[in-house]
Amino acid sequence: AMVALTDRVLCVCLVVQCVIVSVFWGGILAASCSSAVTFAPMDRHLHLGASHLATSPAARRCLAHEVASHFVAQGALVGCIWWRLERWPSLSDALPDVAAALGIYAGATLGASMCVAPHELPYNLGAVPLRLRCELPFPSWLRGR
Repeated sequence: AMVALTDRVLCVCLVVQCVIVSVFWGGILAASCSSAVTFAPMDRHLHLGASHLATSPAARRCLAHEVASHFVAQGALVGCIWWRLERWPSLSDALPDVAAALGIYAGATLGASMCVAPHELPYNLGAVPLRLRCELPFPSWLRGR
């Protein structure tokens, strides 16, 4: 293994998974209340109401995808980690490591967006400013063109 699965690493993974689920669904619900703010297709479907969600095949597929990926899969991972841990993690102990993990993720995401066209950030956060772009000379088959 590249990283030993110590209790410290597992605690960080557990907290990060809980943060992802909470922030994602909180953001979906908040964005669904606004027609001006959107960051995922799911919030646009929810904004159109329960009848749209019940009658639209695309909305039901989107809901199934989000529930499977941002709830069931991550919930199962939390369950597996919790089963392996001997005690529930202390949030204050895990917080610096969680911040570091999220910082590394944000840095990697920003770095990839800076180097790979179309330079868009995920979740409709916008594009990387022009002065920060440094597109790498990828072959055309890797750029999807």
